[in-house]
Amino acid sequence: MNSSPEAFNNGWRKAPLVTAGPFKIGNLDQTAKTTTVVRDPAWWGDKAKLDKINFKQMAATARPDAFANASIVSLSIASDLTAYKKASALSGVTIRRALAPNFRVMIFNGDKGSILADPELRKALSKGINREAIAQALIGQILPDSKPIGNHIFVNGFPGYEDHSSVIAYDPEAAKKKLDDLGWKLDGDVRKKDGKQLVIRDVIPAQSAAPNEEPSSSRSSSARSASRSRSNPCLPTSSSTARERRRLRRHPLRRNGRRLPAVHQAGHLQLDRQPW
Repeated sequence: MNSSPEAFNNGWRKAPLVTAGPFKIGNLDQTAKTTTVVRDPAWWGDKAKLDKINFKQMAATARPDAFANASIVSLSIASDLTAYKKASALSGVTIRRALAPNFRVMIFNGDKGSILADPELRKALSKGINREAIAQALIGQILPDSKPIGNHIFVNGFPGYEDHSSVIAYDPEAAKKKLDDLGWKLDGDVRKKDGKQLVIRDVIPAQSAAPNEEPSSSRSSSARSASRSRSNPCLPTSSSTARERRRLRRHPLRRNGRRLPAVHQAGHLQLDRQPW
């Protein structure tokens, strides 16, 4: 694969040239969008339990029906409640749950000149965001015990995880007082300071994947070039869950952003027709 620039750039366009693990490519049909892997006799580890595995590419919306008619025998649904209800109602289905090292976050732009450049203002707003309510609204019917995670590096259930979110624990009254102390006084239903409204522009990349297609991440470049935006001068409260949900986005890589602890951890939920 490194024998020449041509091999490096184009050698893998049609099919993998090298495989690892107990399986190797048996057949790859780009027209039918199917791939079959078969046992690799050269594999040095334990022999695979299956002779072969067939993979078929299809849209996320088509997978539940394909699972229902037994066209596929395994379905990863992430946080798609509709797919979960439909597939889990079928007979002979085994549900497997596992934690996943991916999550959704809300990012504040704390760059110089931005309205949220003041870290104390960011903390005040953070205290007004009910992350637990958002987590329950998104995946509570699938994982009733879902909780927000409080670490920027590690996710709950993984070694090294510690909850560091106490500094911005949900406390609407404390958030209001902090905003008052910072000079952002309530004027009607809008907070102002020195005649300037506290308006926060929420940007969600136009191409970001829907919640039922996770794991995925947004591209920070699209956040500025093609997006939906909304202005919200009000402090989020427990009654603004729907408004808060639209703040959610994948984990964009934004150089000057200031990240909050994740709203919730995205677990991996898989439905199988039979145990492997």
